Amino acid sequence: MPDEHRRTKARDAANEYAPKPDGSSLTYGFVGVSLAGLAMIFFDMFYDANIIAHPVIIAVLLAAVFLGGVILRKRRKRLHVAAFKDEYERHNNSHPGKSH
Repeated sequence: MPDEHRRTKARDAANEYAPKPDGSSLTYGFVGVSLAGLAMIFFDMFYDANIIAHPVIIAVLLAAVFLGGVILRKRRKRLHVAAFKDEYERHNNSHPGKSH
C-alpha cells in the first residue's frame, strides 16, 4: 500500500508540470489536420488564392501536419513518463516527519 501512495503522489506531482496527454496519436494527428485544413480555407478566402489547384502541395502539407501531431503526442508522453519517474524517485516511502 505505501508503494501505491508513492505512485499517486508522484503521478499528481508529475501532472502539475508535465500532464499525461489525453487521446491517442491518431487523435492528435486528426486534430492537426483539421486545424491546418481550416487555416488553408481561411487563407484561400482571405487571399482568394485557389489552393485547390495544388492538390499535391495540400496532400504533402496535411501529411506533414498529421505526422507533427503524432510526434507532439509522443513527445508529451515521453516528458510525462520522465516526470513521473523523477517524482517517483523524489517521493520516497519515508514518513512526513522524517528527513530524507
